[in-house]
Amino acid sequence: MEQIHQVEKYKLQVSSNNLFTSFILNDSTLTDTTKLLPNLANYSQYYWRVKAVNVGGESEWSTVWNFKTLGNPYASNLLTPLDASNNHPLNGLTFKWNKGSRTNRNDSKISVSSIN
Repeated sequence: MEQIHQVEKYKLQVSSNNLFTSFILNDSTLTDTTKLLPNLANYSQYYWRVKAVNVGGESEWSTVWNFKTLGNPYASNLLTPLDASNNHPLNGLTFKWNKGSRTNRNDSKISVSSIN
């Protein structure tokens, strides 16, 4: 990104595609170099870019960077003892569960900072 002196604000775009045809965030009012994003989808890839603005105009868009969200832990499935089962020993009862599968929760947050 070319350097602009006396930056007044920044434009930040975050999209789920590298062509930026739709936006997760399209903010042209930023006066700081940090922005906390809204909740993002689990296991998803996003693209972002930024430009600087002052009275003389706007810089070119920065190089497009991308990142992937992690997601929530997998839900475990209980194996033993069976649900509502009876006659288990008082001592030495073993609990088993598997590693589980993905959940559908959506509460990831990522902070994105521009590079000056």
